[in-house]
Amino acid sequence: MDCPTCGRSNPEAYVFCPDCGARLPRAASAPVAEPVTDPHAASAPAGRSLEERVGRIEREVQALIERRSASMRDELRCPACGARKILHAPKVLDADAEGRSELAIAKPSVWSSRRVGKLEAYICAGCMLVEWHVRELEGLDEHVDVSVLDGEAPRQGPYR
Repeated sequence: MDCPTCGRSNPEAYVFCPDCGARLPRAASAPVAEPVTDPHAASAPAGRSLEERVGRIEREVQALIERRSASMRDELRCPACGARKILHAPKVLDADAEGRSELAIAKPSVWSSRRVGKLEAYICAGCMLVEWHVRELEGLDEHVDVSVLDGEAPRQGPYR
């Protein structure tokens, strides 16, 4: 089935195009595959060896893994559904005692209305996944405001 957005040819079973993330039209009477009872009955299509098919699948999986690890901010593509329409909220407001102020990680003191670690959000218009980013780290106290999680250090305790 060809993608109506980018034109890539996709298998009938796909719901979304892996290239552009567009929803693929479903055939009115999509064929349902019969279960294979004899494992030797399902042979590779002519001209394609099993090694070629496995290699292609491995490349597709690797591309999906790389895409999933990318952020919406950097790639302008949703890592969950692949959609390319990303909404950006450079300021996220929070209601507090002073009225409406920017959402942030910390407020250094009760005497100051200054906030540090102000947040911005990237939202996928397709699946509504939200990514939060700190605009700047200046002013955050590593020992008071945030905890440092070192992915290289061995895990200890009940927390992940």
